[in-house]
This record gives sequence, structure tokens and C-alpha cells, in this order.
Amino acid sequence: MKAFFIALCFSSLGISAQDLQSETPSFVIEKKDGTIIEAKNITINFSRKFVEYVLPNESKLHFFFFDQLKEVNAGMSLLRIYGWRKGYFIKVESDSKILATVPLGDYRMVQGVKVFILDKEGKILEEFEVEGGDKKKDIERRAALKESLKRNFSDCPKFLGYLSNFDYATDTSHKQLWNYICMTQLQDCN
Repeated sequence: MKAFFIALCFSSLGISAQDLQSETPSFVIEKKDGTIIEAKNITINFSRKFVEYVLPNESKLHFFFFDQLKEVNAGMSLLRIYGWRKGYFIKVESDSKILATVPLGDYRMVQGVKVFILDKEGKILEEFEVEGGDKKKDIERRAALKESLKRNFSDCPKFLGYLSNFDYATDTSHKQLWNYICMTQLQDCN
């Protein structure tokens, strides 16, 4: 059941190495040198650290390794590259901190999510590895993550309001937080 839930959580999100597609160029790839490329299709592969893309009016596949890129704007998702080939989905960005995630496992079966609190330069301040399971350690990790998010993003009222949507008595295992972490959607801070 756990594997099914995790697969369901990530299968519709277009992350890991699943294709994101659009008929018109709606994905923007920014290289480190400032070059902007608009693509109609992208595939983000965290395990091999590259982004494949297809240009408008083409079917030929092109690619860049993470170390060649600054960021990839994939509609409601933002992949940002820090340092040497470290790619993160950005979830929230305050004036001083960034909430970022990376799916774990291969693209066919995501087994969990690494969650990072970064400073503005991409230095890891806190790190969590969370899963959607019902084991005590899974529930405790999600609870610790929730407290960390409240503490680290206290200057983000809009995000804290969104996070408070997960505060209800029946969710004692913090599954709603897990659902949020699985999404790659960028949230507003203020």
C-alpha cells in the first residue's frame, strides 16, 4: 500500500524523469552563462543529474547536465541548481531561506523525498528525509519537519497560512504534509 501511495503521489507530478509537456514553449531553461532556452517538453532526471528538452517545432531531444544550468522554470515548478550538479525543486523562498525538495529513488518508483532548508547561496542549513509510511519514525520525521518549517519560515505569512491547512485533529500522522512535500509546486512566501 505504501509503494502504491508513493507512486500515486509522484506519478502525476512530472518530476524525477517523467516528461513535462506542452504544445507551446512553456518551459524556460536558464544556463549559467545567462542563455535562455524555451522548450515545449522537458524531462528532469535527478539520478543522472540532467535535463532533457525538446524545442518548439522539433522532435529532436537535447540535454544539459545540471552543472551547466542555473534554473529550469517548469510552469508551477522551479528547479534551481546550486554548486556542482545539486538540483532542487524550490517550494518556498523567503528573504533569507529556501525550502527545497529532491525525490529519492529512481524515476519509476520514488521512495521518499529529501527536504532541505537552504540559505540564499544554497548551503544546507537543515535536511530531512521523509516517506509516506505509517511507521513511528516516518510520522516523527514529518512532525519534526512541520515544526522546522514553522520556525524557519516564520517571516512567510502566506506560506504559514497554507501550512496551517494541514492542522486538523484527524491527521495525527501528518499525511497532509507528506502530500504537500510530494508536490513540486512553488508557493508564495508573502
